[in-house]
Amino acid sequence: AVPAGSSWLADLNAYESVKRKEVHPQHFEKPVRGPTSQEVALAQRVFDPVRQHYREEAREASQLAYEEQQRVRHLNRARDVQIRREKRDFDIVNLQGRIDGLADQQDGGSRSSRGLREGKIAMPSSYVDYNIVSNTPFDEHHWAPPDNRPRAHQKQGRQRLVPAATLREYNIVSNRYLEGHEEKAYRDQEITLRDCAQKCMRHKRFDPVLQRLTDATEEARARAADDARQTETVMDAEARQPLSFHGREAKGFDLITHAVKDPELLRTLEAAEAARVARYSTRHVYDDAVKAHDIVMQDAAEAQRVALVSHERVLETSRRGHDILSNQPFDGPMRKQLPPPRTTPQPDTWGKVMRYHLTEGGAPSGHRGDGIPAQTLEALRLNVPHARHAPLGGSLTSRASMRDSAAFAAHSGSLSARAPAMQATCWAPPAPAVPGTPGRAS
Repeated sequence: AVPAGSSWLADLNAYESVKRKEVHPQHFEKPVRGPTSQEVALAQRVFDPVRQHYREEAREASQLAYEEQQRVRHLNRARDVQIRREKRDFDIVNLQGRIDGLADQQDGGSRSSRGLREGKIAMPSSYVDYNIVSNTPFDEHHWAPPDNRPRAHQKQGRQRLVPAATLREYNIVSNRYLEGHEEKAYRDQEITLRDCAQKCMRHKRFDPVLQRLTDATEEARARAADDARQTETVMDAEARQPLSFHGREAKGFDLITHAVKDPELLRTLEAAEAARVARYSTRHVYDDAVKAHDIVMQDAAEAQRVALVSHERVLETSRRGHDILSNQPFDGPMRKQLPPPRTTPQPDTWGKVMRYHLTEGGAPSGHRGDGIPAQTLEALRLNVPHARHAPLGGSLTSRASMRDSAAFAAHSGSLSARAPAMQATCWAPPAPAVPGTPGRAS
């Protein structure tokens, strides 16, 4: 055990000393050696089970002497007990005293011997207070002197019981009561009817044909208990249901008769359904806006990718005059058709001046000086992720823009009109208010 210290540090030091520095004294003691197999075999051969005696003569002699001593001791004790329990101190055959040797002791003998001489018997020799041979009491017929004879107990006679069947208050010939025959006959009839009714109620309490109890009062109590139990079960089941089940439509009207039970609940459910439909329509509008945004981003990515390619690569191929793989010329009757270039040539000085005038003074309708459609630039100026700081370049649109030009034209106007709302809500339209919600106008 770790001794209690005056502080927490002292307790930790004491614990460390016990666990690491001190050694239990048991580890220094010599281990206890158990019996070997040789010792066990020798101990098993000490006694001979066939001859029933020890193999060593000296041990056998000492064991026999001990058994004889114990036998004599038990016999003497049994003899003493017999003498104490019997009420005579002499032998009935030779009339010799059986406790004469105890009178020679100077100290008066032991307590048992004194009890025998004084006549104090430990237990009686008979459970009756009379002589079983002569049937006379002990105070008249007993072997002890008259002064030492046991006294008989006075017994009170008990009341004699007579069988009720032997006492008759009626005439067995005329089968009539001796006194008050009419009243007693009516009493017997009522008792018989009540006994029959009690047996019938005990053995035929439930009618299997009508499926109800025989007693009307008990049947009413049973029905009331069943109704209460069924109502309790229904109420408990309703209380265990989640909150989403309390507003189901079946609680507002009867499914069979279609009678309205809770009109307020039905109006609330209809308002919630209308709000849900409105949220679904908002979802469609949002999906269309996302699709238009994807088209704009594809156009911007295509323009950026093309703007990274220099126009000199196209000019180098056209100046060569033939294809380096097939050696087909680009001019003549067997010429190879070159694809139109998607890159933008670098403008000269006059082109830069015209571009500046077109940008500042006024560009043609639907285009800017850089060659990008006005609708694309208008959409890119919105709060669109990944495209706010992206550089623009090129004058051609992607295949996706050509394929979805009709859808883009339909949504380009709506994008410009919804720009402030989209910037305020980060491209997520708000859900309409649910009718019946606390704190909002329904």
